[in-house]
Amino acid sequence: MIKLNPCVTALETSIGLYINGEVPIVKYQTAAEKSIAMMTRTHKITALWELDILGIKDTMEKESSEEHDRQVKVNFQRNLRKADDGRYIVKLPWISESIKIPTNKNVAEKRLQTTTNKLVVSNEFENYDDIFRAWEEEGILEIVDIVENNPEGHYLPHRPVLKPEYLTSLY
Repeated sequence: MIKLNPCVTALETSIGLYINGEVPIVKYQTAAEKSIAMMTRTHKITALWELDILGIKDTMEKESSEEHDRQVKVNFQRNLRKADDGRYIVKLPWISESIKIPTNKNVAEKRLQTTTNKLVVSNEFENYDDIFRAWEEEGILEIVDIVENNPEGHYLPHRPVLKPEYLTSLY
């Protein structure tokens, strides 16, 4: 017999150690440990992976499926129109709850400045600028007037892709 601590002993048997005694309870737990311990007493551990156990509800559960189906049909009929060539056109169904995306104008401007500096240093700015001017002429891009005092809007920061190893195109 081996005494591991005042409350726990180990006894060697033919199939291995037999541990006997009272395991002390940890007095200090973090909030996360306490939460998991409480949730596992009342729920199966697999239930912790479900969103509703955490209080997060799916937007589809806010209304019944019949009400949702009815609303989808109404929106479909409202957006359905017939084109001059006889084809029917309908908007794609989107989630009706719009989420306000924060502005990232400063991030986009910083990325543009960094990219411009790198292109100038590598003597590629003129070539890169020519591509954007061609896209503007083809109608792929358009110039947007940004009011300095109105930073609203979400911008897609540009990330250049340079592939000088390709013979057909530098970019």
